[in-house]
Amino acid sequence: SMRIAIFGVGAMGCLFGAKLAPLAHVTLVGNWPQQLAALNTNGLTLHTQAKTEHIPLQATAEPIEKVDVALILTKSPLTAQVAPTVRKCLTADGLVVTFQNGLGNLECLKAHLPTHTVTGGVVSHGAKLLGPGVLQYAGPGPTYLANADHSRMKALAGLLFEGLGAELVDDVQ
Repeated sequence: SMRIAIFGVGAMGCLFGAKLAPLAHVTLVGNWPQQLAALNTNGLTLHTQAKTEHIPLQATAEPIEKVDVALILTKSPLTAQVAPTVRKCLTADGLVVTFQNGLGNLECLKAHLPTHTVTGGVVSHGAKLLGPGVLQYAGPGPTYLANADHSRMKALAGLLFEGLGAELVDDVQ
């Protein structure tokens, strides 16, 4: 199965983790000790309007194994900071997708990851952390993934469609 590292352990990182963990080998990467401990000990408690689920998740501050795909869901000011770690844990033909808000993230990642394919996406699901390891999910919104000429693009698009209803588009600007 596809190996995915999700950078960012906030609301969106956890939501992507919860939705993709049943479909792929997912590791969350972040630097919030209480959140990492909560996720590794108890997994994620996901509250939706219909039910409460417990989803086992793996989280770390330092990814060790190589991954096929890195999804970037950190806050914008951290993009340049996580880029070297992203580069270190990606396979040679790895794919990077930023789903961050704000401008300049795609350009920043491309500058730090010149040999990797970097593309972008837009996510508008509603989610809010209630505390370490606990996420309130308000519901889906349109989610788009910009197509790129990459061998893993189709498989990733399939996972993101199944997990988050993401649509593959030519451009997300």
